[in-house]
Amino acid sequence: MPNRSFDTMMNPPIENLLDKVDSKFSLVTLAARRARQI
Repeated sequence: MPNRSFDTMMNPPIENLLDKVDSKFSLVTLAARRARQI
């Protein structure tokens, strides 16, 4: 299967966000909290 590059609307990239939190779980928790605020 060839490697494919897809453009996404994710900005900032997840990799950059993971540098700011301890784990993916923390990132998901913060995103869920923000989604509830919106």
